[in-house]
Amino acid sequence: MPTYTNTAGSVKNVARASSVGVWSNAGAVWNGASQGAYYQFTDYLCFYNFGFSIPSTESIVGIQVQYPIYNSPDTNEKACDSSVVLTADALTQIVGSVDHATATPYSNISLTTQYHGTSADTWSASLTYAQANSSNFGFMLSCKETTGGVSGPTSQVASATPTIVITTVVNPTLVPNASTMYQAGIMPVNGSRIF
Repeated sequence: MPTYTNTAGSVKNVARASSVGVWSNAGAVWNGASQGAYYQFTDYLCFYNFGFSIPSTESIVGIQVQYPIYNSPDTNEKACDSSVVLTADALTQIVGSVDHATATPYSNISLTTQYHGTSADTWSASLTYAQANSSNFGFMLSCKETTGGVSGPTSQVASATPTIVITTVVNPTLVPNASTMYQAGIMPVNGSRIF
């Protein structure tokens, strides 16, 4: 099965209702401001403009997102995903798609890559090749505090390496073959076109 792997070309903060933390760019990393009290969460950090060029003859059968993330070094303050979703417009979750957030705490020691989805997981997004090829296609991440003090943890995401891996299959109904081309009058017979 064909596989396409690209890194994000653009990153931005996207407001999320009732969030307590805005993401700020510090060059090599994006910092999710302190999440405050338990289970409060940040805005979305949106990674988009992946530059895919998936052919129209292929159907998407799997999507995996990867991003390196680190939590503030205070081991008493922990954070994990609040929401990890796909977006087709770089602003909102794809309607009907599944949120892939997990409760696994981020590392307090170093940037550790988180993986969501697989080569056989579509996120129930019904993603088309046109959506995946759009500059607004990507994923959004929001973090939340799970344990800690009053100040809350600060999460950091390396901005250069968030990646999406898309697995496809060739859709035989979209690939012309000799029989259908002959019947449609496209393939020559004895050197002449059929009309």
